[in-house]
Amino acid sequence: DKVHEVATLAESASEEPPAVGMRWRRQFVRTLVRRDDGVVVLPDLHAIFAAFIGKATAGVGA
Repeated sequence: DKVHEVATLAESASEEPPAVGMRWRRQFVRTLVRRDDGVVVLPDLHAIFAAFIGKATAGVGA
């Protein structure tokens, strides 16, 4: 709905999401990037929408 900030994130500052303690499902998180003002969660959009993509293409050619 709106953009709060545009930033360049360093790949060297990224880390794997923790196994527990996340609001997001771990398989939907690509990586975390720590910053002075908090943590940026980079979502794995392919994983999030894979179920919808599969359903949409399942009906093609049927």
